[in-house]
Amino acid sequence: MFLRKYGWAVIIFFATWMISFGLSFWLVKSVFWQDAVQKPLDQQNLEAGQTQVVGLIPQNTRVIEEIYYLKCQHLKKREILAAELPELSEQALKGQGWAVYHNNDHSITIFKNVDGLCPEDANKRHLGVSNGFVAIFEGPVGTPGKMLEVLDIKVERLPKEWQEKVKKGELNFSSEQELLEALDSIDEYE
Repeated sequence: MFLRKYGWAVIIFFATWMISFGLSFWLVKSVFWQDAVQKPLDQQNLEAGQTQVVGLIPQNTRVIEEIYYLKCQHLKKREILAAELPELSEQALKGQGWAVYHNNDHSITIFKNVDGLCPEDANKRHLGVSNGFVAIFEGPVGTPGKMLEVLDIKVERLPKEWQEKVKKGELNFSSEQELLEALDSIDEYE
């Protein structure tokens, strides 16, 4: 009784569902998640008269170097030509900890995470506290830089204004020279 009354509706529903499922699968596979086909390096266009050892990155290839510094969370980018990386292959780059990505514009991006501070932040210093003494830390305030030195200056002997700043880690110095100048003014509190 049910099939006689609704038989065609059920058949049309299932046929429509199957067609829509097939179209969705095809659309997603062919349009949205399309894997870009990359030419092997040894088949890329070379300049006239240029030869290439198989596996090496061609010298005229643009390389985008990206390094992410985990401690300060800065991403540093620079562009170079493969010629600046003499006789470097993808395998050698991967062996050095780089991830290698081929871009659609025939350039290559190499990426690496570094557990440290970027060069700019590595030169900065800030003061903090270690067991009641003033300590010098690598990097700007707010970064987990390593402790470089504990001074023979008790925090409690500093003026109140400096005590609060040292305890909060708010004394930031843009260079080693700036830090030394500040330390000259607090040497009297040893």
